[in-house]
Amino acid sequence: MYKNQPYYVKNNNFFTQKRVSTMIYYLFPRTTLFINSICKVIYREYHPCVDYSQSLFYYQKELLDKMENKEKWDLICKQTHVYSNLNNASKMNESTTFYDLMEIRDVLMINFDGVSDFFSLHFQNMSIPFIKRIRNMCIKDHICIFNKEYIYQNFPNKISPTFHFTYCHSNKKNEYENTIELLLQMCIMLCLQKKGSVCIINMKDTFTSLSLQLIIFVSYFFEKSYFLKPTSNLPTSSEKYFVCKGFMYDNIGNRMYSTILKLYNDILLCPSNCHIISIINYSVPLFVINKIEEINSIFGQSRLEHIHTIMNNLENPEWNYENKDIEKCNEWCGKFLKSPK
Repeated sequence: MYKNQPYYVKNNNFFTQKRVSTMIYYLFPRTTLFINSICKVIYREYHPCVDYSQSLFYYQKELLDKMENKEKWDLICKQTHVYSNLNNASKMNESTTFYDLMEIRDVLMINFDGVSDFFSLHFQNMSIPFIKRIRNMCIKDHICIFNKEYIYQNFPNKISPTFHFTYCHSNKKNEYENTIELLLQMCIMLCLQKKGSVCIINMKDTFTSLSLQLIIFVSYFFEKSYFLKPTSNLPTSSEKYFVCKGFMYDNIGNRMYSTILKLYNDILLCPSNCHIISIINYSVPLFVINKIEEINSIFGQSRLEHIHTIMNNLENPEWNYENKDIEKCNEWCGKFLKSPK
C-alpha cells in the first residue's frame, strides 16, 4: 500500500452521520507538456488495470458487489439524500446536473456577463437549462450545440463556432468506457474553444493511468483546473466534476490541431479486441500522482461513509429512509438559485 493511501476499516456498528453542507474544491496542478511530440495512442489486448488508490477501489467494489437489487439501492440513495427535494423547494423540474452546475458556478465564480454573442457546446442536453438560466434567456445570440451524433458526424469541418462554455459528460457503465467517451469529447472541445472559455467535465472513477492522462492533457490548455463535488450531487455516487477555467489560446495552431485530430481518429480506430492504455508518452511526476490519489481519497472516503451508513441503517427494519426535510433544500435554493440579471 502506498504511504499516501488511506487504510479503510470496516465498521459493522450502526451509526448515523451528519455533515456540514459545504463544497470544497481542489486545484489540480498544470504540467508542461510538449503536445505535438508526446501524443501516441497505445493499444493492448488486455484491459487497463487499477493504477491508483487500489485499497479504495477494492473496498468500494466489495461494498457495491453486495447490492442485490441495484434499482432499489439507487432509489434508496436518492431518497436519503439531504438535497433530494430541490425540485420541490425551487418549484422547478430540473435534473441534478442543473443544480450541480448552479452550485459550481457560484463557488468558482463562473460568469459570462461581458459576453454578448454567446456560444455553448453540450455533449448532454441536461446542461442547457443551466446556460439558459445564467444567461436569462436574453435576446442576444445564444447558440447551443448538444446533439452528440451531430457533433461526431460533423467534426471537424462543419462546426464553425468557437465556444465560451463546454459541458462534457459520459453515461458509460465503467471507468474505461467513460474515459474513452470523454477523450473523444475532449478532442472536439479543445479544437473549438475560445480564449478564456470554461469547460466542465462530469467525471466518475479515476483509478487508471488513462484517466489521469486525460486530466493532465486537458488541464494543460487551461489556466486553472479544479476537482469538486457539489453538495447537491448524490454523495453515494462516484461523480465528481473537473472544472477547467481560462482556455489559454486564441488559436491552437495548425500543428496542434492536426495532433489532436490524429489523436481523435486513433481513438476511433482502436481494434475491437484491444483497449487503449495510453494516449501520451509521458512520465507522470510523482506530485501529480500524489494529487490524484489525494483527490480519490477525499471524495472516495466520503462516498464510502455514506454507502456504509445506508447499508447499516437498512438492517434496522424500522428505519424510514425517505428524506422529507425540505429546510436544507430551501436554504440551498436561497444561496445558489439567485435570480439571473
